[in-house]
Amino acid sequence: MTIVATGQATITDLNDAKHLTAFIGGTQSKQVKFDGSGVGTYTPLYSSTNNVLTPELYVTGEAGNIASTVQSTKWYYQTNSTGSFVEITANTTDYTLTTVSGNLKSLTLKTNLLTSNTSMNYMCELVYRDTKTNFDITIKAEYEIVKINLGVSAFTAVLSNDAQTIGTNNDGTGGTWNVATTTMYVYKGDTDDSANWTFSQSFTGGLAGTASGSPANRTFTATGMTGDNGTCVITATRSGYATLTRTFSVTKAKMGGAPTTYWLASNSPAIRRKKDGTLNPPNIVVTGKSQTGLNAPADYAGRFIIQDSTDGSAFTTRYTSSANETSTTFSLGSTGSTVVAFRVKFYLAGGTTTVLDEQTIPVVDDGTDSIMMNVWTPDGAHVRNATGTVSAQCDLYEGATTVTPSSFKWYVQDPSSTTSAGGGGDADGGAGWRLMTTVANPSSAPTLNGATAGGTLPAGTYYVKYTWVSPEGETQASSEANIVMSANFNLKITIPAFPIGVTGAKFYVSTTSGANKLQNSTAYATSGGTYSITAPISTNGASVPASNTAQVDNFGVTGFTTTKITIPASAIVGTEAFKCVATYKSVKYSGATSVSDISDPIQVVINGVTQFKNGQGSSVFTALLYRAGDEIDANNDQGYTYTWSIYNADSSKNNTALGGDGVHVGKTVTVQASDITGRGNLVCEVSKP
Repeated sequence: MTIVATGQATITDLNDAKHLTAFIGGTQSKQVKFDGSGVGTYTPLYSSTNNVLTPELYVTGEAGNIASTVQSTKWYYQTNSTGSFVEITANTTDYTLTTVSGNLKSLTLKTNLLTSNTSMNYMCELVYRDTKTNFDITIKAEYEIVKINLGVSAFTAVLSNDAQTIGTNNDGTGGTWNVATTTMYVYKGDTDDSANWTFSQSFTGGLAGTASGSPANRTFTATGMTGDNGTCVITATRSGYATLTRTFSVTKAKMGGAPTTYWLASNSPAIRRKKDGTLNPPNIVVTGKSQTGLNAPADYAGRFIIQDSTDGSAFTTRYTSSANETSTTFSLGSTGSTVVAFRVKFYLAGGTTTVLDEQTIPVVDDGTDSIMMNVWTPDGAHVRNATGTVSAQCDLYEGATTVTPSSFKWYVQDPSSTTSAGGGGDADGGAGWRLMTTVANPSSAPTLNGATAGGTLPAGTYYVKYTWVSPEGETQASSEANIVMSANFNLKITIPAFPIGVTGAKFYVSTTSGANKLQNSTAYATSGGTYSITAPISTNGASVPASNTAQVDNFGVTGFTTTKITIPASAIVGTEAFKCVATYKSVKYSGATSVSDISDPIQVVINGVTQFKNGQGSSVFTALLYRAGDEIDANNDQGYTYTWSIYNADSSKNNTALGGDGVHVGKTVTVQASDITGRGNLVCEVSKP
């Protein structure tokens, strides 16, 4: 329930009560965009530009913000707009309480707390002292922040050389080590992002070398190795992002005489997949190299195997040298669009047994045309005075081009919704979001059984249909089933398990096909259960429905399987948030927007005699709701809830008044003289779901 208005009456002076309205103003947007890649990816980023929440307080009919005159200020927060509010009593790394003026305090949000949450709700409780009655009046205002998730480009780390074999003497000495070198690159999409990362190196197997490059430590050049096999692990780090590591392997090839070193060279450390699906460069060109002792490097004729992979783990061979060759060119035009990496293996001449060098070449997608969802309100985000409609629209862009998703699902924010069966939501929307849907008609006939003796039905043929029932209506009937029964048996009707959104079932029975009549005015609430009918069957019940009216708490919202929904004012209480999950190329994208009812403020006027004499008598008070001068709930039929309380002159709540429990719910309330000690303040809080 959301409090939409508050009224109060001082029981001693009919004319002194003031009508207060509180708001919370913020210095940053209520909608926070989050790209999911790290702690520094919120927009706006509260840690850089704090969001300062400051309460404002106004007296109806008077000009000016009077918040600076309050007696006290308390701040609370609520996670995902559900559960109990938690008071903020001290400064933390997330919050700072700051005195604005007098007893008025602002709340500074220093961090974005939405990494694992969909929303944060903040409430300010102000206590204002009426200068004419000397009563303290408590009033509250709320401020909700909603997170919008955006997609981000993936980061890929690659080495210019994955492995190197160094020829040495039989005892492992010698060898030309400076050819064992590699450089680490970090790509965001197809863009080299290495300049934004910090690199470090660690070693195994006694491998030694120098670290260089710009940024520092991204390039390794070996100077020697005490073992036969060693590795250099290069690690790339960046604040707020996942750590990336790649391993460069070095192996000694022991042989007599002057050592010979072998390696392969390629034309590109990475392959780019452009927006149109083509690969650049279009070919992989690899060349075998060798160096004996201190002689100059030369081309070496060996064997090559070229492979590709769609998952980065399992590789499929696409080319094998049929004879020794110093170089080969492999065309990428025939490779699949799902290839994520190529691997080249270089072998000793004569066969594919002894691997001399190996290199993995990743395929990085052109990330310039990222896919982005925009959920917006083309007709504006407001209705006024609970009339009219607004629309919310989901547009999906691939780069600057609008694309058409294959499906849409729309949700309304509901803290009670869960993703479990019957919870109202699903995994796509997440907890706190209720899926809007229409209940389909039953897809199968009921199962009938009349073989239980001891019943009361006469012999005959019985024809049965059933319907599904949701909070907003009833479906059309199922197909008809029939059963021939002997006398003195019961008719048992078994139905399937309830689909999503169904809360019950109704049964229609007759002894004539097509003349089925309703047997249970109250919906049967057992999913997949068996309903028993005894004599006599009803012949005066309603006929099967002619149309399907069963929606699942959509409050009149239409178009919830399309790109745009239409939202009537009746579905908006204060501010409502709506989320769209759209599927495009088998990937789900989500976004949210909010709409508000900026109705003129609701004024609560309390009618009743506010004076007792000698502690005797009682008085009946009635709450009247006005908006823009018109009464809006004269017949108590608009769904408002009226909650009454009495506060003593010292602002403490009278917990024994109003019949003994301190609270009364209803449009009217009776106050006994014994409920008032000297002077009291009668408060009515008006709320609506």
